[in-house]
Amino acid sequence: MLYNEAVKMLNCYHSAATAQRMLQKLEAYSETIIKLQVQAIKLTEEYSMIVG
Repeated sequence: MLYNEAVKMLNCYHSAATAQRMLQKLEAYSETIIKLQVQAIKLTEEYSMIVG
């Protein structure tokens, strides 16, 4: 689901305050996922250099 679609759905079914809180959580989760993906890439590259 795209971010804009998620925003529309939240605004449709929840109050503005609830939607805002949920969007803040979504943004925090997205940042965490990105950090973990970067970490996974670095670990994979390090492993490839060791095994390579």
